[in-house]
Amino acid sequence: IVGVGPCARSGHTATAISDHEILVYGGWDPMDDTDAQIRPFTDAFILDTDTWAWKPAQRPLAGPGAEAVVDADDEELEDPR
Repeated sequence: IVGVGPCARSGHTATAISDHEILVYGGWDPMDDTDAQIRPFTDAFILDTDTWAWKPAQRPLAGPGAEAVVDADDEELEDPR
């Protein structure tokens, strides 16, 4: 595996966004025991399973508690509701 990928984390999501890409978003550092407040990560990374290369998502996603849907080109899709 090559490229810049996410650091170790718990509580993240991993979502298939195409037939060869997985989006990893959020989570927190399971080793961070500095205080009782969990500080979630807001970064996102894409793993291409054809090349096994990581890349950071091209733009930051919404913060914790928010949701968004992105396509394989990292473009946010409109809410269908």
